[in-house]
Amino acid sequence: MYFLLTLLSTIVLLIIVKVGGVVMSSIDLVILGIVLEKPQSAYDIQKDVEYHHFSRWTKISVPSIYRKVLQLSEKGYLQSDIVKGDKFADKAIYSITDQAERISRS
Repeated sequence: MYFLLTLLSTIVLLIIVKVGGVVMSSIDLVILGIVLEKPQSAYDIQKDVEYHHFSRWTKISVPSIYRKVLQLSEKGYLQSDIVKGDKFADKAIYSITDQAERISRS
């Protein structure tokens, strides 16, 4: 519950934030908040965004989620582990890095 309230207030109040010298969009913050709560795949992040109706508070779409996950990974805020799929293809499970966790506590 705390996570959801924090995330919603962040989305409602901020479009772009400068945290610790880093500029982050509301989409960045949504994705980092979701992954901070529980490591998951980009598909699962997208499903979480849909379930919580984040598109009501910020402009966020399926392609932007996948693009942002890759960008956050390239910037060192997310790391991925490849998990072997049983019936389906392997998938990347994203988790937050120490660098991103320090920013989330700022």
